[in-house]
Amino acid sequence: MAITERWKQRIEGWQFSGLSQAEYCRRHGLNANIFSGRLHHYHSQGKSRPPELIPVQDFGRR
Repeated sequence: MAITERWKQRIEGWQFSGLSQAEYCRRHGLNANIFSGRLHHYHSQGKSRPPELIPVQDFGRR
């Protein structure tokens, strides 16, 4: 079974949200178990995004 475009968008939305899976699912009215299964399938198809570097701001600890 291929991942639909809708699930791909949901998964990528979660990846960029900074939220836990559970919180993302709660906020978007998704079943967390189904989301987890779709995420596993998404990764097994090799369509996961490569890790990205996130810029860090130095606020000068004093």
